[in-house]
Amino acid sequence: AGVWTAAFTKSEGDEKKAEAKYIELMVQRYKDSIEAGLELEEILESNFEANLKRKEKEREAERERERKRTEEEEKVKLRKVGVPIEGTSNEPPSVSILFLLVLIPLFVVGLLLFFG
Repeated sequence: AGVWTAAFTKSEGDEKKAEAKYIELMVQRYKDSIEAGLELEEILESNFEANLKRKEKEREAERERERKRTEEEEKVKLRKVGVPIEGTSNEPPSVSILFLLVLIPLFVVGLLLFFG
């Protein structure tokens, strides 16, 4: 039913009252439209901000993946030419263990003999 029909019905057929009711109903309709528009704007803004945050996280994750990939590629290139890489050992673990188990005790014994 249209707004005029609703106004006419609510005013019990009195045309003057119906005109006043019609204006009242139209004002309310516009107020409701404005309120709905504001709610929609809030929803869209919230979704927009959430999407921005999500996309920024995705870009950051992609940059981190790219950084790690590039770092690994550089390590591979350096290993190929025999350059030692910080944080890694080009020697097998047994050499490091041998150093700890043999050379350090020998050094300590030498110090004890020298100062003892």
